[in-house]
Amino acid sequence: MTPRVRRDAHGVPTVEAGSLEELAHAQGRVTAHDRAWQLESERWRAEGTLAARVGPAGLAWDVLARRVRLQDTARRCYAALEEPVRRFVAAYAQGVAAGLPEGAARSPELRALGLDGGDVGTGPDGDGAPGWQPWTPLAVLLSHHLLFGSVGTKLWREHVVGALGPDLGGDLAAAFAVGPPDGSNALAVAGSRTASGLPLVAGDPHRLLERPGVYQQVHLVCAAEGVDVVGLAFPGVPGVPHFGHAGSVAWAVTNAMADYQDLLVERLRVDGRDEDGGSRLLAHGAGGRAEDGPDGWEPVERRTEIVDVAGAEPVRVDVVETARGPLLVLDRRRPDAPALDLADGTEVEGLALRAPSRVLADAGAEVAMWGRRLEVVAAVAGGRGNPAYLPGVALPDAVTATTDPRRALEGADVVVLALPSQSLRGVLGGVADAVPAGAPLVSLAKGLESGSRLRMSEVVAEASGAARERVAVVSGPNLAREIAERQPTATVVAAHAPDVAAEVAAACATPVFRPYTHHDVLGVELGGVVKNVVGLAVGMAEGLGYGDNAKASIITRGLAQTSRLAVALGAEAATLAGLAGMGDLVATCASPLSRNHQTGVQLGRGLDVGAAARVVRQTAEGVRSAPSVLALARSAGVEMPIVEQVVDVVEGRVHAREAARLLLARDLKHEAG
Repeated sequence: MTPRVRRDAHGVPTVEAGSLEELAHAQGRVTAHDRAWQLESERWRAEGTLAARVGPAGLAWDVLARRVRLQDTARRCYAALEEPVRRFVAAYAQGVAAGLPEGAARSPELRALGLDGGDVGTGPDGDGAPGWQPWTPLAVLLSHHLLFGSVGTKLWREHVVGALGPDLGGDLAAAFAVGPPDGSNALAVAGSRTASGLPLVAGDPHRLLERPGVYQQVHLVCAAEGVDVVGLAFPGVPGVPHFGHAGSVAWAVTNAMADYQDLLVERLRVDGRDEDGGSRLLAHGAGGRAEDGPDGWEPVERRTEIVDVAGAEPVRVDVVETARGPLLVLDRRRPDAPALDLADGTEVEGLALRAPSRVLADAGAEVAMWGRRLEVVAAVAGGRGNPAYLPGVALPDAVTATTDPRRALEGADVVVLALPSQSLRGVLGGVADAVPAGAPLVSLAKGLESGSRLRMSEVVAEASGAARERVAVVSGPNLAREIAERQPTATVVAAHAPDVAAEVAAACATPVFRPYTHHDVLGVELGGVVKNVVGLAVGMAEGLGYGDNAKASIITRGLAQTSRLAVALGAEAATLAGLAGMGDLVATCASPLSRNHQTGVQLGRGLDVGAAARVVRQTAEGVRSAPSVLALARSAGVEMPIVEQVVDVVEGRVHAREAARLLLARDLKHEAG
């Protein structure tokens, strides 16, 4: 259907369309018709270009917007959206751009600034530069979060204490700025408690008296998608993200009692010159010492931006961002200073803003990594990623690194153990007393411990002293590089306690990483262990020059033998047909990114295990696990001929070509046998 707009007696629009994208476009267009001045001023604030239109009165806001990197954050958030949501947001922005010329003609404010229909929606000089980008609605929403979040209260307290001193100022700040002052107050009542049987939502009547009003009353209808909702929207943001009523459901989304914006004190120091000849700026990591390297003084991102001011000279603004977040205040002694001019060796204190939209990792979690190698830790902590193992891949800003495992464990809600299987017990046992009580322990290792033949979840429980219910394992087709590149995949989180599996799954879920939960810890772990050995065998076939038929045969028979072992030990056969069985096996055996596959290729070409390891440069768990898997199978009375031949090759008793001949020479039998 063609989108249409009708209005009630008060002028409140009802927007109706045949699809969600058409609905978003029509909502953007009608908003531009009704609120052109408000939309454009919101965009200017989100861009940090308000002063270019209104003069010095807009400068303070522009400095703030540039400092917190509103535009860049909005772009990143937009890129992280799922594709249907991106299209929805982009359609709204396109609708705004389409409706602005007509709306501007009705706006006395825009006419007063000399912006007619031809200039509206463009750059500050009317130069035709695009204004409403696909991510602009998110930038508008982020600017509202700056206004209505708790950071304003915290900056006010900082100002009071700085002006009056810590003794008197602290008391006054506590007395006059208790809790976040902004945000919306809402009242929600379930339908079971109302006379009509329908839910009731109300709040914030004072905001409706403002001009033009921070909210927009709107009615959105898309019958094809079951949408029929009336409520309050933010002009510049699609949908009804604030107060809404859809008949049987009503909601109020408010941050009146939320505190999700932290202000952190940063020590800054100028230390020599950078590659471009400018001053090299360092920040002192939270809780770090100068001698700690990556956890002490660390390089920061610094750039200079120019803010145009109508009727005045442009202003230079320094934009500085540390691992904690962008700096709102560069120098606490001069909080209004737009730029940081320091002599070499000078040290000052600034204030960094830490907010979820800017600094959290992909799954919405802060990640502290431990590593042995100082150069790798330094690269991760310095924002350069992990060039040794993941060259060219950018890690999320919230990922930090340290060479001190106890520091990495401090305050952890979830402890993830991504260690070689034969090192796990020693490393975890050495820091078991530092593991936060109650935190789930998640094993990513896929192997059996040599000698004990224990699975990794069993090793984790023994080494840490944790109950087995606290331990979870993650397994599936999860090649590290593809995950780091944000390529889509799924995985399995298995735990004996369903709530632990659900907690870990929620902690790692992202738009491109989908975890499923499972109770069969034994089956999930065995699938991950044996697939490494089968991956070696498939790699050997490739190294010998065999084709896809041979490799497919090894994969299929390898899965059958794995399933027999798992069932004999008490696992569920269906587990091996899922992500942790077939899924992980295919990824390991078919991908050149698999360490076990690549090691097998080198073995097939005639190299011994040591030489193959030097070529691949990473640990192939299957080499160490194969003898333990074979011993486990024999103890359970399960025949695993592929594993037998892999063990003979890795232990140097036969060449890969002879192992293949021996497999093919076995007695003929029924496939299910």
